[in-house]
Amino acid sequence: MTVSKIKDRINETSKVSPLLTFFPKSSYHHSELFGMEIASAARETITNRNTIFDISHLRRFTMAGKEATGLVVDSFRCQEPKMFSYVTYGKDGIIGRIAKNQYLLVDSTDGSMLDHMDQLIIDEQKDAIFLRTDLVEIAVLGDTAMALIEELTGLDKSSWVGSEFLPCDLGFTEAIVIPVKPSGNHIRIILDPSDAYYIFRILENINNRLGGTKEGASTYANIKINAD
Repeated sequence: MTVSKIKDRINETSKVSPLLTFFPKSSYHHSELFGMEIASAARETITNRNTIFDISHLRRFTMAGKEATGLVVDSFRCQEPKMFSYVTYGKDGIIGRIAKNQYLLVDSTDGSMLDHMDQLIIDEQKDAIFLRTDLVEIAVLGDTAMALIEELTGLDKSSWVGSEFLPCDLGFTEAIVIPVKPSGNHIRIILDPSDAYYIFRILENINNRLGGTKEGASTYANIKINAD
């Protein structure tokens, strides 16, 4: 399978975010981003350090096989990610290692990762498979992120140094927690769509308790996430 066919597969259907009901049209603009209807921005922007975002529109696929690691390193000109860690590509794109020869790739917020893949030619004889992976992703900022770690996981953020890609129990569900900052005040969570409503409702309760707010996917793409 060529990479262009992989990209076509990832783009093949138009979907609705499983979390869209949390973002009513009366308060949020809805847009189609990368083939998914999702809340793009609040109609009235309120700056708040405690914010949760639905970023499920970012395209994801799994790369697996004996030659997957070589393909990751050669295709993205990056270092080989360590087990349960990630490297970045473009604007916030993530290449996370979840097994010896298996990676979960999350597209950049500007789509540059998949655009890059579309330009590559990969020998069809390579021992690797590419599978579209439909998951939900939530970004969490501020005290809400730290409260989530303390209340819903058994993770110890004191040992974080950056680039962790951590499969863990989140509440009573399985998820991957990605600390964007070692301090724990900016994390991304990837989880199964069947668990998304339950987890987001819990997150919203924590966020409301801390006086936080919700924002849209386009707002997340535009914030300076690496600013202190």
